[in-house]
Amino acid sequence: MIDFPVRLHEIEKFQIGDRNYVVDLDRNEVVCVDLVVWNVLELCGSSSREEIIRHLKKQHTEAEIFETFECIRDFAESNLLVSKTVDGIPDADRKLRLLTFLSQIPTSQSADVRNSLLLESLSQDMEVTVGLPKDQWNEAYHDDEVFQFMPIETDLKRARTYYINATYDVTIAFAPIDFGILSEQANGVIPFFSWNNVPTIVRVHSGVRDEAAFINFVLAVYGAKRPFDAIVVDAPWLIHRFQEILSSDVDFCVIPDPIDLERFQPYQEKMIGKRCISAIFDTQEVFQKPVVGIIAGEVPEVNYRVGKFIAQLCPELFFVVFAPELPDLYLNNLPSNLVFYTETEQFGTDPHLLPMLFNAMDICFFHATLQSSSSLLFQILACGVPTLIGTSIAIPEFGSACAFINSKRRITDREYLKHVLENLKQLLADPSEMVRLSKEGQKLAESFSTDAISAQFINLVHSLTQRRIETEATFTYSSFRNLFCYNYDSNHGTVRSRAFPSPRYSAESIEVALAKEFLQSHSHLQTETLLTEICDGDRERACHILDSLSGSGL
Repeated sequence: MIDFPVRLHEIEKFQIGDRNYVVDLDRNEVVCVDLVVWNVLELCGSSSREEIIRHLKKQHTEAEIFETFECIRDFAESNLLVSKTVDGIPDADRKLRLLTFLSQIPTSQSADVRNSLLLESLSQDMEVTVGLPKDQWNEAYHDDEVFQFMPIETDLKRARTYYINATYDVTIAFAPIDFGILSEQANGVIPFFSWNNVPTIVRVHSGVRDEAAFINFVLAVYGAKRPFDAIVVDAPWLIHRFQEILSSDVDFCVIPDPIDLERFQPYQEKMIGKRCISAIFDTQEVFQKPVVGIIAGEVPEVNYRVGKFIAQLCPELFFVVFAPELPDLYLNNLPSNLVFYTETEQFGTDPHLLPMLFNAMDICFFHATLQSSSSLLFQILACGVPTLIGTSIAIPEFGSACAFINSKRRITDREYLKHVLENLKQLLADPSEMVRLSKEGQKLAESFSTDAISAQFINLVHSLTQRRIETEATFTYSSFRNLFCYNYDSNHGTVRSRAFPSPRYSAESIEVALAKEFLQSHSHLQTETLLTEICDGDRERACHILDSLSGSGL
């Protein structure tokens, strides 16, 4: 069902013999229609459904008119002739409606907890619908208190376009956790830009193992996005990484993951956290030395080498490395002042465990790269832990909330790690600076509350909706025959362009459609002359069109 009146593109209508043609000037495409569609298009831009029926019932049967309404809907699905968009910014009196698609149920035990937390945050102010594959569907999901669930086919494609456009204000596409092959993963998200005509937000997280695949994925999405779409990253160092690769600035938006400030907050007594470490890892050294937390990256071998090196180099400190995983063969060969916390089943699912461990830290070190998890950093800041960030870029968003090391060296560089240890010792020896960093870090983390993050997303949706309205008359997705995307060569550090073909619709270019029509009643030479005139005197282009039609047997 489509609501009338509808917004029409700029169109021109003409007839040749008994054929009726409608030209979509916004799309540079022509469509041959029957008389009832021709007549409905005269009225549907300014009349309601009932008014259209009343005006045309003497010329056409109601069945023919209703069939035409379905035809108009089909045009809207393809953004052809008819634009199925909201005329203004969503009504402030109702909640925004958000649609996203996930491969599994969003829960605190999901493969990526961050997506679940974000959607829970957004559900406070938005109506969130989660599309799940049919094999994951369960009728019990109808009664979920947080989300609305919808069973979907594996391949949505254009079949769902009308449903999305008519029902939702925005879609969110989450970047995959495991990037794998670029073409497969990019094609899983890029279709969002052609399935619908509402703004699409692509959510990209830091903390990935394959940096080159991650870069290529985001660059492909960046090349495909429309003016009213956005790429939202969870940490500012991701943007700086792409600015190092591309010659111009990229308009990514930084919105961190929300923080549960009730869970992550400072304890009055650090001894609670130290007892927790002592009990888990069976060590007494944690009571005798300052505790340094290290937020590691995604590569276990690197985490092991870095942790072991700094622990051996600085035995007067106790180190806790927070890492995604570490093979058992490494755990049996660690210095006594070094432990690894990995979020695995061996530590259970106690939601208070991680805040307790963070509160045992006297200071924390974080090396900001694509492979570093921003969520852990912001949770540690919320717990009031003074933090040193090793980075080669300025992060003005952090203000004075953290201390920084200005270095371009990798975390595996031994001289760099020695410099890190020197800075950690200097901070530990300066109590007033430690107190200042603790307070500033908490203040920064408070700006990432669930309410604050949800408000940032809502403001972004309103901004994108307004941008879509402003650009609609001058831009359409399929105006471009190809999407020119970037491809990052990690071996040479260079970027080259590549093309993704845009969706093909049944309508043809104006020149091709007219050439077909002319050939029905004119000679090849006459058609060439007429087509050359239509192509602004470009005979070569006219001949190319006719040659292509001859080659296709038409």
